[in-house]
Amino acid sequence: MHNDLTRFEERGLAGLADGTAPGQTPLVTTEIEQFLIEKLLEQRLWNAPLLCEAVAERFHVTVGTRAMTNRLHRLGYRWKRARYSPTNTLDPEIIHEHTASIETLKRGHWTASSPWSISIRPDSV
Repeated sequence: MHNDLTRFEERGLAGLADGTAPGQTPLVTTEIEQFLIEKLLEQRLWNAPLLCEAVAERFHVTVGTRAMTNRLHRLGYRWKRARYSPTNTLDPEIIHEHTASIETLKRGHWTASSPWSISIRPDSV
């Protein structure tokens, strides 16, 4: 409050206007933001490190992954984990064929009659 009064007394109304924020100017310009939006509209999965590489390649500007993540959040983008979703339904015969062996493995019963058992002959050692 004291600083505001002092600035007003020294410079009038112009002294009350906010100055520029201290610190480095942002590396991500509006041109780079437009580039990011275009890239994110592509049918491809992007993450912050990949976007940083694309920006460095195109604009020759090094942006850190944390700064990229913060910029994406400001642009309204959110990250979610990719989920497995098969495009085709699996063949029921294949599912039935492997269900028994998967259940055996889940129980931890590995027997010599298992299809994946390895036989070592004494003469091969």
